[in-house]
Amino acid sequence: MNVKKIKPTLARVLVEKCPKEEVTASGLIVNSGLKMTERGQLARVEEEDTDKTFEAIVLAIGPDVKYSKVGDRAILSKYSGMELEKDTDVYLINELDILATV
Repeated sequence: MNVKKIKPTLARVLVEKCPKEEVTASGLIVNSGLKMTERGQLARVEEEDTDKTFEAIVLAIGPDVKYSKVGDRAILSKYSGMELEKDTDVYLINELDILATV
């Protein structure tokens, strides 16, 4: 499915989940599959599912959307929206599911 061709209807928003990042004390950005150990080394760990929210970028908006625009970084509830394809990070959500914008 080509995400660029999807046009949300009514007050729906198409978003893509942002990769989770961690910044080390020295300023390095580490992706979600790696963590810093007590010795300051990188180690691969299982992803913890304790977060209640996630951050996403708005890709497209429907004609009735009032509070968001394309390019906004939105904070969403963990269970918001519908994943468009299995194993993708693209979701179609209702505008009311957006908790805040960053």
